[in-house]
Amino acid sequence: MASIEDLLAARRLEAVRPDSAAAQAFLDDARTHLENASLILERDDTNGAYALGYDAARKAATAHMRLSGFRLRNRPRAHQAVVDYARAMLDDPTTGEALANLDRIRRTRHASENRAGHIDAAQAAEDIRLIGIIVDAVRGALAEYRDGE
Repeated sequence: MASIEDLLAARRLEAVRPDSAAAQAFLDDARTHLENASLILERDDTNGAYALGYDAARKAATAHMRLSGFRLRNRPRAHQAVVDYARAMLDDPTTGEALANLDRIRRTRHASENRAGHIDAAQAAEDIRLIGIIVDAVRGALAEYRDGE
């Protein structure tokens, strides 16, 4: 698993000034995407729900990056860097299962986008549930940051 130091050394991540306003905006997007993913799933659009769910996870991790003073660099494999960041920074007993599955979720979303594969509704529902754990963890981190201000 890549560490923050590894991501910085590989120039996949860069240090910036922490920005709680940007973090909140990304988190708001993540929460909206997650809510809408569940609604879309109910309408039998599993691929659309899955893509939106994955975007919720990606934006939640990006919110945490901005809160922690990091930003992705515009380089190939940026989505992999998001997964690596999330696993390095958000891993704890409540997020372990979700983070262990995040790269698989990323790859499944990628395959559905590029090969027009169909995602099973039960798998989509389970993965959207896991993504909710990640979004909640970032919500908690932002709340702790604000309490400490």
